[in-house]
This record gives sequence, structure tokens and C-alpha cells, in this order.
Amino acid sequence: MRDTQTTYGPYRWVVLMVFICVIALNQFLWLNFAPVATIVGRQLGLSVFRIGLLASIFPIMNILLAVPVGAMLDAKGFRFTVSGGAAIMGASVLLRLRYTSYAWLFAGQAGIAVAQPLILNSVSKFSSVWFDRDRGAVANGLGSMAMFVGMMAAMVLTPLLVSSAGLGNVLSLYAGATVPGCLLFLMVARDNPSLSAVLKKEEEVYRGTHAYPDVLRTKDMPLLIGIIFTGMGFFNGLMTWMNELLAPNGFTAVQTGAIGGTIIGAGALGAVVIPLLSNTLRRRKPFLVLASLVGGAATYPFLHTRRMGVAMFFGAMIGFFVISLLPIILQMTTEIVGERRTGTATGLLMLAGSLGAVTVIYVLEGMKGITGSFRYSLWVIMALFSAALVLSLLIRETYPGRQRQHGVPPLSR
Repeated sequence: MRDTQTTYGPYRWVVLMVFICVIALNQFLWLNFAPVATIVGRQLGLSVFRIGLLASIFPIMNILLAVPVGAMLDAKGFRFTVSGGAAIMGASVLLRLRYTSYAWLFAGQAGIAVAQPLILNSVSKFSSVWFDRDRGAVANGLGSMAMFVGMMAAMVLTPLLVSSAGLGNVLSLYAGATVPGCLLFLMVARDNPSLSAVLKKEEEVYRGTHAYPDVLRTKDMPLLIGIIFTGMGFFNGLMTWMNELLAPNGFTAVQTGAIGGTIIGAGALGAVVIPLLSNTLRRRKPFLVLASLVGGAATYPFLHTRRMGVAMFFGAMIGFFVISLLPIILQMTTEIVGERRTGTATGLLMLAGSLGAVTVIYVLEGMKGITGSFRYSLWVIMALFSAALVLSLLIRETYPGRQRQHGVPPLSR
């Protein structure tokens, strides 16, 4: 057991803080064009497709890179992988300073998109290396919270800054914040020194051709992959088409932005609170089931109400109970496959999530093209929650020590 030879010193909190900084910056740069798409398109003379590609390149890159990044995490470790992502992101954000050329702007976004899986897919690997079992879910929660904070900040700050300072100055400001953040990670981040000998041995024997089939054959892992496919499909579909989904109810773009910020903000809060509750109750599975039930129950009134307060209430419910579930899923991944294969398994999870995101986004758009309205998207969303509920009921409890109570051998680390 690795716990018998592992120490978790106070320096892990320093590493966590610089890691959180890089995560938030990456998510911020992903969505910074979304709330000002109309302004950017008008100023640069770009079509809706070319503006949309600045954000949609991210799930596309994750589909291409999730599996090799997962192998890199288990073969080279947390610090090596995230350092590569931080270096790429720091260099790419500088390319966007030549924003008057779409080629340079897109190149910068594509580089940041390449960095995203290197950074985000490392959250569960980091928690398994630097935190023990009891605090792993909390570490995953803080990493997930950083994702939501970055997204929320991009949605709220960018329109205000662009309207007052102009696009060029805002991109310079963002570069001025990103480059020091990436350099700080490169200087400060470390792997857990007490694991150095163990990690080196595991890295030397790692074989991706064996690791991925082993992970897929691990009981419950396919169920977890299915759950994240539906969950990330729902989240990305909702956030991408929220304006079109809520506009028929009379909500303006400003109101829709506020509702979106409420969903992400509640998700950030839930990403910390729910892992703490999960550890206190020593349960993971009930939170998967609860998320499916709350999501299904809240989506209908959320998409049909014409009252701002009601929309924000149900949006907060969706954010707190559904969007915040990512850290629980990441922790369950480690508990199912063990530390040695956490990176590989996370790569498969993120691949499935990105496939779900792209699939649902274009399915909803296709239904709108066929029916002339996004109203029928509700049935797609309800089908996603129904599938997630079935999968959540089928999956085993993974909290350490609880497996025996269900007649299942303890999961290895």
C-alpha cells in the first residue's frame, strides 16, 4: 500500500495554490471571448462561425489529446505534465496580442486549448500524489472550484473591461496576468518527494497499450465514463445555447449572462461543499443519484419560467448539485482504478466528456434547425438525466472501506 510509505507535508498547499492559479487562468482564457462575441466579430469583421471556433477549439483539442495526456500523466507525473501546459499557455497568450489578425488570434487560442488537457486532466493525479484518501475529494473540489471561478470571471469581467478599455488593452492585461502565473507554477510546483522512488519505478514500467485496456476492464469505470459523458454534454449544451434557450421567455442577453454566472457560481460553491459532505458521510454514490434527480426536476421550470428570480433559483440548484459533481467523479476515478492508473483513467473520462460536449452541442443545434426552435431541446436534456440516473444506480459505492459492505473486494490503490 502506498500510504505506508507516503508523507503529505505542508508544501502540498503551496503546490495546490499555484496549481489552482494555472487552472483558473486556463478556464478564464477559454471563455473570455464568449460574452463579447458580438463585439469582437463586429470589430474584426469575423463571421459567427469563426468567432465560435475560438471557444469550440477547446473540446476538439481535448478529444484529440485526452488519451495521450492521460498516458503522459502516468508515465511522467503531475509536475512534468502541468509544467508543459503552463509553458504552452504562457507562450500562446502572447500570440493573441496580434489580435487584428485572425490567424494569430486563433493560433493563440489553439495553443491555450492544447494546454487545457495538460492542466485540467491533472487534477485527480495531483490529489492522489499530494493528498491522502480522506482529503483527496477536497483537493479535487478546490481544483474544480478553480475551473468554475475562472469561467465565471471571464463571463463577468470581460464585457465590463472591453467596454471601458477596448479589446486590445484587455488582451494585454490578460497576457500580463497569465505569464507571471505560469512562471510562478514552473518555479514553485513539485512532485511529492516522498513518492519519488515509487513514482519513478511505476513510470519505468508504464505501458499505455496495457493501461488503457486494464482501465476499461475495471468494474464500474465504463459506468463512470457514461456518467461524465452525459454530465459534460448537459453542461456544455446548456452554456453554449443558454441565450437561445432562455430568449423565448423574454430574458435579455444581460439577464442570461447573470443567470449563467449564477449557475457557475453555485457550481464553484458546490465543488467545495459537496466533497466535504461526501467525506463526512463516507459516501460517493448518493451524490451521483441526487445530481441526476435534481437536474431532471430543475431543468423543466428553469427553461420555462419568465421570472428572473425563479430562473436564478433553479439555475443555482443545477449548478450546486449537478455542475459541482466533477470533483466527486474525479475522486471516484482514483478509488476505482488506484493511483497508478489515475492519469490514464482521467484521460478517458475527459475524452468521454469532450465527446459528450461536442455531441450535445450539435444535436441541440440540429434539432433547432429541424424544428425551428430550441424548445424541443428539453427532451434531449431529460434523456441525458434519465441515462445518468440509471448509470448512477448501477455503479458501486467507492468510498474506501464501504466496498466490503456490499460484498465487493476493496479497490486497490
